[in-house]
Amino acid sequence: MSRSLYLDLCLHDRQAIHLWVEHVATTGRMFQREGVTAAVGAHIMQFLKQHRDDLREYSLRTVMKLCGLARSHPGDWPRMGRVLLLRGV
Repeated sequence: MSRSLYLDLCLHDRQAIHLWVEHVATTGRMFQREGVTAAVGAHIMQFLKQHRDDLREYSLRTVMKLCGLARSHPGDWPRMGRVLLLRGV
């Protein structure tokens, strides 16, 4: 370990995870790659911020799941996201 570079992403709270996911998703053009518009991407990030404490898991994979829902169910993805991704709904 002393001869290697080590990066520790000690992300322990949901706020830190949200900031990291938002940064990676926007700077990495994740929404464009997943086939959703910038407006839908902004709505997805708003959804994640609003529900970050109730999500079963919060990662880049969660963003990809919501992008898939937004593509397949454009008008109904927020409701489906609440049912499929949140705890105790």
